[in-house]
Amino acid sequence: MIGAPATPYRPAPVPSAGSIAGTVGALGTLPADSTIRPTMDVRVCGASLVDRTIVRRGKGLGDVVVWLVDARGGKPLPSSRRFTVDNVRCRIEPRVQAVIAGGTLNVRSSDALLHQTRAVRYGTDEVLARWQHNDFGQVVPDDRVLREPGLIELRSDVHPWTRGFVAVFDHPYFAVTSADGRFSLADVPPGSYTLAAWHERLGRIEQPVTVTAGGAASVTLTFGEVATTSPAVPTPASAAADSGLTPRRTAASGSAAVAGALRQ
Repeated sequence: MIGAPATPYRPAPVPSAGSIAGTVGALGTLPADSTIRPTMDVRVCGASLVDRTIVRRGKGLGDVVVWLVDARGGKPLPSSRRFTVDNVRCRIEPRVQAVIAGGTLNVRSSDALLHQTRAVRYGTDEVLARWQHNDFGQVVPDDRVLREPGLIELRSDVHPWTRGFVAVFDHPYFAVTSADGRFSLADVPPGSYTLAAWHERLGRIEQPVTVTAGGAASVTLTFGEVATTSPAVPTPASAAADSGLTPRRTAASGSAAVAGALRQ
């Protein structure tokens, strides 16, 4: 889905840079979130929680990763390359983020209980790293898992509903939409590009975009309007349906973890 490009990204001056700004939305009825009723660690996780995969404000769609597929040159890479994921009440925060390759991922726990988190190459069961936390405030830095571009799924070995996603890029032209679906990409070299958007439940869509010298391109990306190029991640309910079981709107801890389905 996000793979290593054939040619390396080359920073260079962009004297006539333009920009891209837009909104991501979706048509039709969106998948319902699942309600989780934990059977362990209830004092921290809660007796009931919503696995919130759909973030919306108005017609916009949040937590969508947006990027230029064919950006191979342009503004310098950001100097700050430390990123954080946190276990908070048995969920990973932020659930979706995008980062630069070659950085350090600080894996933190804000919960006073055992967490064991796995980083998996998305769409596979290949484990890239595993981190264990035993108490509140522990931080485990990892400088290996972000070495190369790709999509990483974070899972829990203890709380099977827990999910997080880290999109890793070798260029700076990416964003994650806000709750109202908005995003922007600055200092883009003039040219024609393919703009991609990915959501964990809705898959991936693409749209061409042209940036003129000093111009501001406006884009609207809509899931359900443009054919997706990849499937989305199954929810616990849809995974049960695939296995022939009856889907339920609730899931208890101890159920099987859901594997990612999106392929490159």
